[in-house]
Formats: sequence, C-alpha cells, structure tokens
Amino acid sequence: MRCLLLPVLAPLLGLASPASAGDGGKIAFLNVDVVDVASGQIIEDRTVLVEDGLVATIGDQDTALPPDVRRIDATSKFLAPGLADMHTHTWYEDVQLPLDLAFGVTTIREMAGSQSTLDARRKIEAGEMLGPRIITAGPIVDGDPPIWPGSAVLADPANAREIVAEQKAAGYDFIKTYDELSPEAFAALVEAAREAGMPIAGHVPLAVPIADAAKAGMKSFEHIGAKYESEILRPEIDRKMMNWQSERFDLGAQLLAGTLSLDAIYDWDKVRSFARTMAAAGVAATPTLAVDFGFLQTASEKEARLQRPSSRFSSEKMRANWREDRWMKELGWDDTGITRLAAFLGGEQRIAAILYEEGVLILAGTDTGNPFMVHGYSIHEELEELRDAGLGNLGAIRAATINPATFLGEEGQWGEVRLGARADLVLLAANPLDDVSNYYRIDGVVARGHWLDASEIIRMREDGLKAYAAIPPDPPAEEAPKEEAKD
Repeated sequence: MRCLLLPVLAPLLGLASPASAGDGGKIAFLNVDVVDVASGQIIEDRTVLVEDGLVATIGDQDTALPPDVRRIDATSKFLAPGLADMHTHTWYEDVQLPLDLAFGVTTIREMAGSQSTLDARRKIEAGEMLGPRIITAGPIVDGDPPIWPGSAVLADPANAREIVAEQKAAGYDFIKTYDELSPEAFAALVEAAREAGMPIAGHVPLAVPIADAAKAGMKSFEHIGAKYESEILRPEIDRKMMNWQSERFDLGAQLLAGTLSLDAIYDWDKVRSFARTMAAAGVAATPTLAVDFGFLQTASEKEARLQRPSSRFSSEKMRANWREDRWMKELGWDDTGITRLAAFLGGEQRIAAILYEEGVLILAGTDTGNPFMVHGYSIHEELEELRDAGLGNLGAIRAATINPATFLGEEGQWGEVRLGARADLVLLAANPLDDVSNYYRIDGVVARGHWLDASEIIRMREDGLKAYAAIPPDPPAEEAPKEEAKD
C-alpha cells in the first residue's frame, strides 16, 4: 500500500537516491577481519575486492588490486554478510526500504504484498531507488470470513487454482496462508501452488495440525504462539482452557507467583515430536519473538518503549496506535492481565530453542507494522531475542544470513562473505560473533555492490526520521495506508 505523500516529500527531504549514495564500482576493503558465518570463525587481515556486485577476491594484504578501485581502510573492522528480515510488512516504501539498508538489512521477505511492493522492487532492481532485495507474497489467502481486509478469500476449494494463477501472473514469489482456511481449502491451495511452482508459507491454519501442514509441503511456519500452544498443552491444562482468557490470566498469575511452572503447562516432548517432523520435511520456522515481547507491555512500559531510539522510526499515527492498542482494550486486557499474559513468553523462547535443537531451519523476522516493530532497526532486536532464547550469537546471526539463503534455494549465492557471492555486506566496528548486538555498530553497507559509507548511513537515517515526521497524523482516507498489523 503505497504512501502517496513520499514521492513529493523525497526531494524536499533529500532522501537517498542511487545517484547520490555511492559509486557502485570496484571496492576493496583493506586489512579487514572477515566474519565467516558458515564456520563461525573470523578470518583475520583480509583484502576483499567487490566487483560487478559480487565478492571477486578474498586475499591477503599483498593481493594485487585494479588501479581504479576504491580503497577502504578497514583495519580493526569486521566485514559480515548483510541481514535478511524474513517477515516484514511495508506501507511507506520510499521511507522504510532505504531505512532497511541503513540498518544493514539487504534482503526482506514481504508477507502480504501488493502492487506497491512490486513497484518498489522494480525501482530497486532498476537502480531508481535504494532498498533491499524484496521477496514477496501476494495478498494473504484466508478462509471466509478472513481475518484481514484485502485478503484473497478461499472458501470453495475449487477456486484455489484461480487464486494461485492470479498471484503468479502478478509476479509474486510465494503464497501466504492464514488462520481461517479449512482443511479442504488448504489442501486444494497446496496442490494448486505445487502445480504452479509457487511455494507456500505463512500461518498454519487453525484447523490443520502442524504435522499435517509440514507433510503437505509448507516451506515455513510463521510465529510461535497460539497455534503451537494449541498442540502442546498438557491434558489437564487443555481441559481448563475452555474459558481461554480467564484461565490464561489465572495461570499467568500462578507463573508469576512461582506456584506453577511452564513445564506443568506445556508438553515439551510434543514440541520435539513436531519439530522433528518439520526438520524431516524441510520446513523452516520464523519465530518473530521480539514482536510478542514488544506487544505485551503495560501502559508505563509502552511509554518507556516509545522513548527508545527504535520508536523514532515511525509516524505519529503509528505511535498513537501502539500506545492506545484498541484491540487490547476490546479484549479487556488491563495492565494486570497483560503482565500475566507476558509470563507465558518464556514458553515461546523454549519452543524456539527446541526447534533449533532439533534441526529446524530458523529464520529471523520482525513482523514490522506490529507495535514497536520498525523497518531496519528491529531486526537487531529479533537477533538479540533469538540469541537469548538459546541460539547463541552464531545461531542468531545465521538466522538472518546463511539460513535465509538456504531457505530460498540460494545457498552460497548470498548470506556469506564468500567468493562469487552477491556483495550484500556490512562493515562493523566490532565482532558480532562475540555479541550479536555488534551488528548495530555499522560503519558501512554494501548493497548489490553499491557502497554506503558511515556518513551516508547517518544521512539516510536522519532523512527517514524527517520523512516520518512529515506524514500527517490523519491522512485523507483515500491515501491512508492501514497502520495495523498485517501479521
């Protein structure tokens, strides 16, 4: 959904354009330490040459270089692969996509695309706009009634081929499934997508068991939450959850008081069982942990969160929505209830850890558009959550680099600092293998072989802040993108 204001705002605010943001030619990083995410090692004091958008040379300090190369002294710095955010939602393409690059995100997977997504991708590929590589779904495919307006509704399984054909013809890369699909509609959609060569990814429909969705051929499951929980509750807890909200509040109170443990609520052996099924079927998981940790916050916690640097990369209307959160109010969730529900978040961390331990390919995704999740910055918050859930620094980094490339069938082509790989890179001031938070410390970005130095990155971030501030709090209805979570 395109913001109609930004084409006008861009020249006024000096938003970055390919003509002003670097030389796009041959680039050599001298005396740089290379972050090898495949081995988990640092390769010290390398000379890395980028040419024609690819990593052309990784040599020693005596490596001969072309005379017309741009030389960058990278002594005591670390060259790492650019990051992939594998679950995004975009409304203000002209603002949000450059900000992805400014925070080291060189690839995104858009989970509910539209014509404006396709238009932005075309502009980026044509060199008319700065932004990450875009992999995109079309409109969400859901049952009747759908959760979100604008979804493609599949009530009659006989219509599955038509929906898949329309999305493929439009240029989308995969089909996104959602909660309300019936088992019959889901099966028909999977078969139609397989025939058309379109991968299936998204929510496991509520009426479809996780193991069945994995065996059917879904490529990735998005989020860790209610769907997983519905299959792993212990029987005595499951019986109590007939009155979901009041019982959950009660259980949360017991968790906070220490009179009940997550082990008494969840059957972790069941998690391991479907994790093994997912791994055997080649199904990846995108936990999106940070969004839930940002979502379940009391009023005072939200106000504190709004003062954090990440919240500055949003419009006034977005922040108002996050602060008010009408959905929570409609459910009757006051601060006490929210605190009790947040006690369950440790269960999400444990599920993510078990998936990782059982060999499920983990993908880093932010679910931008939900409260406090913003383009670019929030991928770093997700990496920290994945680290803390049990993946460690290297596991978290791989979830945003080599794993997404593997997931897309492009292993070795990007996601690594590797000979012949696409030159989507970040230059860091500190070693991310020591602490994944060091991915914040960006001194430069290479996107499609195009160099953005530290001063350019600062300017791009400042331009993003100005552009967000210039968006009216209540744009006209015909121009107003939906600023609620697309999920």
